[in-house]
Amino acid sequence: MRVGLNALFGARNDGTGRYTRELLRGAARFSPDAAAWRLVTPDAGPAWSISPPVPADLTVRRVPVPSYVHGQNAIKLWFEQRGAPAALDDQVDLIHYPYFAAPFSSRQPVIVTIHDLIPLVLREYRASASVRAYMWLQSVTVRRARLILADSHASRDDIVARLRIPEQRVRVVHLGVDEVYRPRSREEIAVAREHLGLPERFILYAGGLDVRKNVERLILAYARVRAANRIVEPLAITGDPDRRGALYRPLRPLVERLGLRDHVRFLGIVPEELMPALIGAATLYVYPSRYEGFGLPVLEAMASGVPVACSNAGSLPEVSGDAAIVFSPDDEDALAAALARGLGDDPLRHDLIERGLRQSAQFSWERTAEMTLAAYRGALSLDAEAA
Repeated sequence: MRVGLNALFGARNDGTGRYTRELLRGAARFSPDAAAWRLVTPDAGPAWSISPPVPADLTVRRVPVPSYVHGQNAIKLWFEQRGAPAALDDQVDLIHYPYFAAPFSSRQPVIVTIHDLIPLVLREYRASASVRAYMWLQSVTVRRARLILADSHASRDDIVARLRIPEQRVRVVHLGVDEVYRPRSREEIAVAREHLGLPERFILYAGGLDVRKNVERLILAYARVRAANRIVEPLAITGDPDRRGALYRPLRPLVERLGLRDHVRFLGIVPEELMPALIGAATLYVYPSRYEGFGLPVLEAMASGVPVACSNAGSLPEVSGDAAIVFSPDDEDALAAALARGLGDDPLRHDLIERGLRQSAQFSWERTAEMTLAAYRGALSLDAEAA
């Protein structure tokens, strides 16, 4: 089975990049035909190259971009519709796009992984005409795919309802948790806290800072519960709080206005290799997102032995199971109460830790790889429509 993979986002340190890299590691481990896989990226500078390490059996082909194609959006669109399919069609048995895109025309069966439908679910993410046009194009092209992979049943339901794709052509393949996320020793926790200048107890939010992530409401809820003297722990937030754009809100002025300068700590961009220790050192991990297609950070915190409070939006109830304090992302009072309970109710905290470890153990990248390979085989079978 010769698989062609669009590795366009393999270098990114986000969910799609991590998914791509874990899929490649799984292929090298579980696929006897891994050496026959073909990976392609546009030859348009290091930002488009696959992030090392690529498993030894796999090679990456850099596809030259025509001189008339300029700009990141144009390169991306050209590569998806022309560059990748042309480079792969004669060399593989099927083509996998590991994010929401597909070629309009391909001689080989196409599989697409749709992690979420953020621009279709949240209006502010499709405000520009260019985004709406791109989403229209991809909504058309993915309907031509042989099989769609969804990260969760919640995402599958969105795909079926919003893209009008028959349910039998959408297969759920959950994501996994890296083994580096595990309970930490006291010594490891102390080192992580010292490195980042954090106290013994703190609340952590680690994720994006765009409006979907609901960090503004988290800060407001934190201010409320702190003002009521129900908690004293600081709130630590990763990411760049000064990023500007239509999908970002100024967070530092909000913190100043609420008088929380000494209590909300912006950690900046934390290197990926430090994230497991940071999460493992937290007293409570909170994830107030308004919409998720999966919610990997929730499982990573659970696997680290950290109590979790998360919203009930999108796939998060499916991912968190019965192992988290759950609240509505629109209910500031419920979010404040979740913070207070997650820090102050010790029996609940111990129960959440035990439940979280059991819940996270159900998800592994090995299982993700095995189920994806099974989906490939199904897509190539004579009964592909029932795969």
